[in-house]
Amino acid sequence: MPIEFVLNGITRRAEPRPDESLLDTLRERFGITSLKDGCSPQGQCGCCVALVNGAPKATCAMPARVADGT
Repeated sequence: MPIEFVLNGITRRAEPRPDESLLDTLRERFGITSLKDGCSPQGQCGCCVALVNGAPKATCAMPARVADGT
């Protein structure tokens, strides 16, 4: 199922796998390598934190489909 979200001010579209995390989508599909996978999928170390709707979120523990519309 395709998703659409704003990434650094630009509307982006992707069709992530059903089990794909937002971290994987951002790194693999959009080249955002500043986010790291340090403890996936616990979301405790903070290496993968990104602002989602202005709030910090652990992207390794967040399914990519949840980002649809953000």
